[in-house]
Amino acid sequence: MNLRNILIELANIIYRDIQAVQCAVDERKGIRMNIACNNGDFELYSKQDIEKLLRKSSLNPYDDIWISGEKDYPCLAILINGAYACVHYFLNEDGDMWQSIGDCEQDILFSTNGEEPAAMPGDCVISLEKAIQCAVSFFYTVQRPACIAWREL
Repeated sequence: MNLRNILIELANIIYRDIQAVQCAVDERKGIRMNIACNNGDFELYSKQDIEKLLRKSSLNPYDDIWISGEKDYPCLAILINGAYACVHYFLNEDGDMWQSIGDCEQDILFSTNGEEPAAMPGDCVISLEKAIQCAVSFFYTVQRPACIAWREL
């Protein structure tokens, strides 16, 4: 085994250890997110769980994921179609909400609540990676993520 391979393996071991420690820290903090999606309702306890859920959901034709903390609001709704996402942030039940601002060059089909897919304009579509950043930010703050631009609806 050459030095390069040894260093890569060592980096992978360190990365896995850091991820395990971060997961344990998240669980000790008592962070819990309530999830409602096409696969049912459940709870997640770490940012790694959130990331895994969104990446796995991107493999489905369409997914509609709602994330909230201890209370129903605020919440984050993420529509996913492969590598594309459209994110909505709901502050309260009174209808104060924001939509992601994107720069996709085409309209993308999304489905909500298992209904027939409908096209969302490209100017609200962001990448799956940006949606994951939003979900992780929301996981820690339960506030509208600052990692993307938003339009108030």
